Order: sequence, then structure tokens, then C-alpha cells
Amino acid sequence: MMSRTPLPTPIRRGKKRHAASILGGQDGSYKNINSDFICPICFDVIDEAYMTKCGHSFCHECIEKSLERTNRCPRCVMPIESPSHIFPNFTLMELIRKYRNDDQKTMLDKQISVQEWQFLSQDWDIGEINNVMSLLGQRKEHLEHGIKVSETRMLKNFLEEVRDRKQKELEKVKKQLEFLSQDCQAVGETLRDFEQKQLVCRDHLVPNSTSR
Repeated sequence: MMSRTPLPTPIRRGKKRHAASILGGQDGSYKNINSDFICPICFDVIDEAYMTKCGHSFCHECIEKSLERTNRCPRCVMPIESPSHIFPNFTLMELIRKYRNDDQKTMLDKQISVQEWQFLSQDWDIGEINNVMSLLGQRKEHLEHGIKVSETRMLKNFLEEVRDRKQKELEKVKKQLEFLSQDCQAVGETLRDFEQKQLVCRDHLVPNSTSR
């Protein structure tokens, strides 16, 4: 019977509020929170969101500790060449901040108004419910698309900054190579001058055999 490899212990950080507090003290199960808000490493609400080039977000502290052990994304194992190849996910941080600002409100105050209660209390048939579910699904896709667009735009800006920085480094190396080539050429010319002078001196020092 094959032994099972033990699963890694999730990283836990101190001074981190439980996920339930974001939703007005309701049941703390993660099904009540947008899964995008949960760090795949510590399984808690993301604190100071940072994103990898492959588009996955983690707590800044969690992803830094993970990269100390391995240079791969904890979510999709895509290689991460350097710790500098992660960058702040401002869009996700803003969404989480809005949740935290609503922390003192109850779930009912935030999501269900009197009109919504009247709407939900109506006698719906299955077709009408399916229509409502379809509209809600479309709205959800629209919101998710907006988040993905923002994240992709941030990723593009990050890659452009890296490209520009590397381009400047390349130009600097090219200039250094140009100076080295000039120095090599100058030293070569100086060496040839020395060799020519050495030959002239040798010709003057060696006696002519015909003069004997």
C-alpha cells in the first residue's frame, strides 16, 4: 500500500481578521466570500494583494515567503524568474478595501433593501427564476470581465516597465562594449608602434656582415 505524501501546511499570519468579519459577522465559511479574495496560500482574505505575471494574486507576505522556497507560482507552478516579477494588484486591493469599509453593516443592510424583499416575496415560476438567474449570471460575467481587463492592463504596464528598464541596461552595455573596442584598438596600435620601433633599434644594433 503506497504512502500518501503529506499536504503542505498553509501559511498563517498573526493580526489577520477572519474572513467572516468582512461580511458583517455572518457565517465565516469561504463560500460567502468572492473566491478571488482568498489567498491560495494561507486560505484567508488577501492582505496587500500582489499578482504574478501569470495573473494569480496572493498576500504579499505569503508570495514572498513562497518564492523563498521555490521560484514557481503556487497556483499554476509557472516559473517566476525573480521576486521582482510580482507587482501590486491595486484593483483587488480596492475591492477588498470596500468590503472592509462595510464591515460594520449587516448582510441585510448591505444587500437586501425593502424593495428587494418585496421582489423576492413574489410568486415566481421556474421560467421567471431562470430569467433572473441568467441576468445575474450576465452581470457577474460583466463584473469579472472588468476586473480581468484591469489586471491585464496592469500586467501590460508592468511588462512595459521591465522592457524599458532592460532596454536601458542593454544600451548601457552596448556603450561599454564600444568603449572597450576603442580601448582595444588603441592598445593594439600602441603595441604595433612599439614592435616597429623595436625592429628599427635591432637593425641598428646588429653589425653588417659585409663591413668585416
